[in-house]
This record gives sequence, structure tokens and C-alpha cells, in this order.
Amino acid sequence: MPNEELPDPFINCAFISDERIFVALYHGYSRTHYHFVWNTTKKAMEEVVAVEVKLEDSSTKNFP
Repeated sequence: MPNEELPDPFINCAFISDERIFVALYHGYSRTHYHFVWNTTKKAMEEVVAVEVKLEDSSTKNFP
């Protein structure tokens, strides 16, 4: 259960391949959800820009 007193984002990830990881995270204080693909070999995001969605009707306790 998310805790609004915890300043760290809540993160979920899944391996796409040995080198690529799909990352989805929710930052409670900014009420913003992000997702992107991380390349472990390059130690950087894939060429696609991260998706950022501001969740206006949520609270710091929400985890979409």
C-alpha cells in the first residue's frame, strides 16, 4: 500500500529481454505517472521519450 510519507516513487518493472526493462512509476508528491523502456547495456532510456501523465484527480496515496 503506498504511503504518502514515503518520498520515493512507487516503481514496477518487467524484463522485455536480457537488455531491456519496461519501467512504470508513480511519483505521489507530483501525482505524475511515468513509463519508459530502460536499456541495461547503454544504461539509458530507449530512443522513445518517456511518457508522463499528470493525474489531476488523484491523491498522494493513489497508485494507478
